[in-house]
Amino acid sequence: MRKGLSEQTFQKLCALLASKGVRLKAYVMVKPDPSLSERDGIEEAVRTLRHVAATGARLGLAVCAHLNPTYVAKGSRLETEFRSKNYSPPRLWSIVEIILRLEGAGLPIQVGLDTEGLAVRGGTFRNCGLCDEAVRRALTKFSGTQDFSLLKNLSCLCRGRPI
Repeated sequence: MRKGLSEQTFQKLCALLASKGVRLKAYVMVKPDPSLSERDGIEEAVRTLRHVAATGARLGLAVCAHLNPTYVAKGSRLETEFRSKNYSPPRLWSIVEIILRLEGAGLPIQVGLDTEGLAVRGGTFRNCGLCDEAVRRALTKFSGTQDFSLLKNLSCLCRGRPI
């Protein structure tokens, strides 16, 4: 998870939270680094979410996840990479894929789609432009309902494009 904690420390902290009856809220960034391809960003997020869910299940720890697609903030290192065409934010379809791959994991997932007005122009998570709002609405509704069918029924010609 690259938060400066060793796996051993993370496990000890989770065990402590479980012993106190406290819930863990795990924030998972999608494609936070220019070195990650879109596919790598998806796989890293899925691995992280599965790991957190499995840790919670093993320890009897209540866990929920907040899935945050990375946006390009003004003045950030990502802005330099973005302007040099070395980085693009994750696609909304990637967020949909990540969530659908976690169906059945028993992990509530909230999706953070707010850039707080900090993103540079074109530096936000999107698709082709035609389906963006429908996918955003479905992701927002999913966050409130955890209804996977909302995401399964989405379609657009851009969904099958290579990433």
